[in-house]
Amino acid sequence: MWPRPLQNPFPIWMPAGSSETIEFAAERRIPIARVWNPTVVFQDAFEDYKEVAKERFGWEAGPEYCIGSRYIHVAETNEQAIAECRDAVMYVRRLTTFSRPVQVPAAVPGIQTDRSFDYRKRSRGAEMPAPGTPFEKLRESGFIVCGDPDYVTEWLAHDMQTAGYGHFMGMFRVGSNAHAHVMKSKRLFAEHVMPRLRHINAPLATHEKGEHIARQPSTV
Repeated sequence: MWPRPLQNPFPIWMPAGSSETIEFAAERRIPIARVWNPTVVFQDAFEDYKEVAKERFGWEAGPEYCIGSRYIHVAETNEQAIAECRDAVMYVRRLTTFSRPVQVPAAVPGIQTDRSFDYRKRSRGAEMPAPGTPFEKLRESGFIVCGDPDYVTEWLAHDMQTAGYGHFMGMFRVGSNAHAHVMKSKRLFAEHVMPRLRHINAPLATHEKGEHIARQPSTV
C-alpha cells in the first residue's frame, strides 16, 4: 500500500449503503462511513450497524466505528460562505452522475439486491437530491455545510450527537471553488471549529480505542 498510512494497523473505513455491506463490516469489525445524506439517514445506518454487531456478532460498536463525511465550507460570515460556494456546489450537482434525471425505481440486477433496495427505500432521504434541488435545500439537508464557524460548529455538533458517529471527514474542495477560498475554509475550520467538536463522542471512543486496535488484523 502506497502511500503507507502512519497508523498500524491500517485504518480501514468502509462506505455502507446496503444491508449486505453493513453486515459484512459488522462481522469483520470494520468501521463504516456515510456521506452527504441528512442526519436521520446517518443515524439509521449507524444504529443498524451497531444492532447487527451486537445481536448477530456479539460485540459493541462505539462511535469510533462510525464516520460521517460532508462537503464543508467555512467563511467569516454565513452570507460570505454561501456566496463563495453556491456556484461551486451547483456545478457539482450539474456535472456529476448524482444529477441523473431519473431516480432508479427498482433494484438493478448486479448492482442492488431486492433486500438492499428495500433498505434504501425505508431510509428517509437516502436517495441523492433530485436534479433542480435548490441550494438552500442542499444546505438544509447537509449536502453542503457552509457558514461561519459558529454555524458550522453547531450544525456538525448536532449531526454527530444525533447520528452517533465519532469520526468526521470533511471534504473542503467542492467543485469549482477557488483555491484561496478552500485554503481559508480549512484554516477557519482547524482554528475555530475542530477544537469545539473534539469532545463529542470522545469519552466512549477513547474507552474502546485499545480494544478496537487489539481486534484489528495486523495485515491487509
